Amino acid sequence: MWERVEDAPIPAQTAKVTTAVWRYPGVMILGVMRATMIGPPCIWATVLQGGLRNLRLVPRITDEFQRLIYSPTIYAETEEEYPRHAALLRYAGFQELEKKNGRVLFERSI
Repeated sequence: MWERVEDAPIPAQTAKVTTAVWRYPGVMILGVMRATMIGPPCIWATVLQGGLRNLRLVPRITDEFQRLIYSPTIYAETEEEYPRHAALLRYAGFQELEKKNGRVLFERSI
């Protein structure tokens, strides 16, 4: 179950643009950035513990997270030089939108 956290260890530059931090115990931490009334949020993630069991949870807990924050659409981005990150986003249900300046933007809707 997702829980909101206040004391997550995140880099100072990321913390400046992060409006909320959520944790799914033993799996991952997600941060919400740029959430506004007129635009969907962009998220960042940190994996707490890998493994096949946790990988199988990713699509379902991403759905839960979107329902939790009442956002039918969310965005994520990664650097092109990390194709494993892009593969995980695709597995979670994100669709690639565009590539620009070495970054890949993804969108996910439920």
